Amino acid sequence: MKSFKKDVSDQWVNAMVKEHYPDAEQFKRIDIGELSRVDQFMTKEKVYVAHIREHSESFYKARDVYNRYGTRLPIPRVIAIHDHQGTYMMVSEKLNGDPVSAYPQPTQADLASHLITILESMITVRDNDTFGWMNRGDNKRYQTWQDMLEGFFIEESEGFFANWRTMFTTGVLDKEVFDAGYDKMLELASYAPKRPFLVHGDFHLGNVVTDGTVITGIVDWEMAMYGDFLYDVANLHLWSPNLDFPAKVKRYFEEEGVEIPYFNERLQANLLCRLLNGLRFYAKQENRDGYHLMKNTLMKQLDEV
Repeated sequence: MKSFKKDVSDQWVNAMVKEHYPDAEQFKRIDIGELSRVDQFMTKEKVYVAHIREHSESFYKARDVYNRYGTRLPIPRVIAIHDHQGTYMMVSEKLNGDPVSAYPQPTQADLASHLITILESMITVRDNDTFGWMNRGDNKRYQTWQDMLEGFFIEESEGFFANWRTMFTTGVLDKEVFDAGYDKMLELASYAPKRPFLVHGDFHLGNVVTDGTVITGIVDWEMAMYGDFLYDVANLHLWSPNLDFPAKVKRYFEEEGVEIPYFNERLQANLLCRLLNGLRFYAKQENRDGYHLMKNTLMKQLDEV
């Protein structure tokens, strides 16, 4: 199975950090995420988190998200982005607590209501009229969410998923199953709202931090975009189905007197999108267990819609 994280030693990380933070100590590697190496360290002032990867674009996006929404949403402050001969390190303040995923399921369930209120705060962000990624210098915008989901899977010659369709013939990616999920996703995406919301893009319990009592923040905004907020709900449900998060979200807003139009259709469209993306991600990673989990879940989902 392939790893997409930057392959550097602990000594290399420590030296790079100390170059910019000479009093850094108590280094600790954090085994989370698929694309960045993550380490924690402490100075005399605070505890920080360092993300290390080969490309800087997602780091600048995380900083832009904080600068734009940090006063309204619980987002860790990005301190600096450092370049070391083409390897990039983003340093941010560490939030108080640990990922919700590290806690037992009863605690996760207790925290769901607070997480919904944070999602509600994100939903109130309506400062963009077109759909698209929150990228520096990326002026590509879409008039509908359906167009943007279609854009997710356009084959390009550069980037993480460059020439990904070759995996239909050279890898394990099942074209028949993929195409069936893709067609149904686009059909259901026609029910999406006409104006976008702020979307985290990788919303799961590993990116939600808690002190065990309340949610202290949301981390890893590298996939942030303007789209349908049920994309985040669907992603969390994909990885934590026992939490029954979509039903809790729907009930919360109903009790607030707010109807979410076409809730089920939109949820299914976004869940299919996440499954399709997971399918090609694990195919690229050559992770057969992950691939078959996505494939089986996708086929089951298609039977239910």
